Amino acid sequence: MADIDPSAAQRLASMLEGLRRNGMSPSDIVRHTHVSRTTIWRLTVGDGRMPSADTFQRIEAIWRDRCLR
Repeated sequence: MADIDPSAAQRLASMLEGLRRNGMSPSDIVRHTHVSRTTIWRLTVGDGRMPSADTFQRIEAIWRDRCLR
């Protein structure tokens, strides 16, 4: 995995925080995105590795569904 672009890191952090504020736990995010618990944890704590495009899109999709409606 490559290091994460700062703007992408901010976007991911913002999406994960938005999901949390809308009542989703990390376990809920895992269940809805089918992304591993380890990956969600790494992203939540600010690990500097860029997730795959698929992972980014899965998180963004659930964020759009839960936070933008």
